[in-house]
Amino acid sequence: MPEPRPAPLLRSLFVVCGLLALSAPASAQTVGDRWGTIGTCSTGTIRSWPINDQIARAHRCLGGVEIVPIVARRNLRLLRGTEWGHARTRDAVYRAAESQSLQINTAYRTVLEQHGLDQTCTSAAAAPGHSNHETGTALDIQQAGSARAALEGAGCDWPAIPGDLVHYNCPPFGTRITSVIAFQRLWNLNHPSDRIAEDNSFGPITRGKLMASPIAGFANDGCGCDDTAGPFTFSCDGEETGATCVSLDEPADPDGWDDNFLCSETDLGFRWSTDGPIDGMRCVNVTESADAHAADWADDYACLPEDSPYELAWSGHDPIAGWDCVRWNETDDPGTWNDNYLCSRRVHCFSAGGLTFCGNGPPDDEALTCVSLESAEDPDTWHDNVLCAAMDLGIVWSTEGPVDGMRCTLVDEPGEPAEQSWDDNYLCLPDDSPYELTWSSEGAIDGVACVRFYESADLDEGWGDNYLCIGAAPEEMPDAGPPLLDGGVTGFDAALASTDAGDSTGSLSGSCACRASGPGGSDRAPPPWLAALLGLAVVWRRGRR
Repeated sequence: MPEPRPAPLLRSLFVVCGLLALSAPASAQTVGDRWGTIGTCSTGTIRSWPINDQIARAHRCLGGVEIVPIVARRNLRLLRGTEWGHARTRDAVYRAAESQSLQINTAYRTVLEQHGLDQTCTSAAAAPGHSNHETGTALDIQQAGSARAALEGAGCDWPAIPGDLVHYNCPPFGTRITSVIAFQRLWNLNHPSDRIAEDNSFGPITRGKLMASPIAGFANDGCGCDDTAGPFTFSCDGEETGATCVSLDEPADPDGWDDNFLCSETDLGFRWSTDGPIDGMRCVNVTESADAHAADWADDYACLPEDSPYELAWSGHDPIAGWDCVRWNETDDPGTWNDNYLCSRRVHCFSAGGLTFCGNGPPDDEALTCVSLESAEDPDTWHDNVLCAAMDLGIVWSTEGPVDGMRCTLVDEPGEPAEQSWDDNYLCLPDDSPYELTWSSEGAIDGVACVRFYESADLDEGWGDNYLCIGAAPEEMPDAGPPLLDGGVTGFDAALASTDAGDSTGSLSGSCACRASGPGGSDRAPPPWLAALLGLAVVWRRGRR
């Protein structure tokens, strides 16, 4: 007996349901639904899923991992576009790439990426919650053993793991891995009635929830409108506890800006102005053309000191490649503030009084005469620090005490341990030099042109407030000449300083390789009259002796 056929109405319902099932949007799929497509020992497919980006964002704000973009540059290639890593890890690979061509296959991984490798790789892949890649402090380098000297010289370690020879661990070593608990918090935030233990353990329950997560991501990532990148955090709901915060209020805009702050772990000298640029600071205009109050934002500026170790740039649409960009997202403002970014990057060169200090090698300027400041006993990358001048002043660097027959100034940081031997390092000038050097380990000296000595890899030992100051020698100087300029520098010094790019207290710009942007500069050799004047000054002094 044939089976009864469904009634016409029922058949129509079956057809409709079938069509709906076939046309269901891919966003309804879960990680488990797509797990069979990830391939073998690769994170490429997983990285294309929006849920992976959301887990990474939740890790930064809920799990507390400190990761920043790593971008391609000379001698450094990335296998898959922008990578992420800890800021110190990024700086280490940048230093290594100065002497060795490198390719990063992978750096930071989410718990989802790590789980994919753990399940599909036959080589040594750690289980989720146990890989330094999940903190951004590990790199897989294509060159493997041939990159060892460059990377170890930059502070990294090559454990030579069998089956994973491309793996390097970079500072800061021993960073706590919080990738699993970040996902657990993300899940609980979106499933208050189906919570799981936030124990940072990747057990079967957590794995099951990861597989049940939607490919398109959750409704709430828990990060709100606050964002952190580089040294700065944008907060849309008040000051951050324990941080140095500056109000970003625009009084003429009523849409929620009275509780917005830019914060940093330490006081970086950031200032906010609603009345144009601040004199004596480096400022960028902060504006949003789509805002109803755009005219009121036209004179708003974010500013840093001229000798700040960071420079700023503003973007009203997207992050700037190669910069650390913190999003300014005021959700109460309808003026499309969700795509605006204040971007920062490190400055490694500083200039004042005709002198330039660079913490990452000599600048690309043939007009400068440079002397190495290497201190072999200090492991914090003093091998690539230099002091340069716009002309050859006869400066000598000594790591074995004063140089006989020269006027020498001790360069010391009291915070350095004794074994790193900063008590016998001196900068020396010829005895008949018209200049005098003064050292300060507690900030610039008022009334004197001071160049900042800033080694970003050695801040823990106190190298954040050290300056070398230059002025006229106090005795036997000519009475005639231009009046004092530039905070006590003589006319001769001012002429020397004028060959520098930018302001006398700002970071080096123009043709210096340490900065990629800035106001125009000059690479001209000193004018002939300047050299002649130096000669006359020296002859005059010798006649007085």
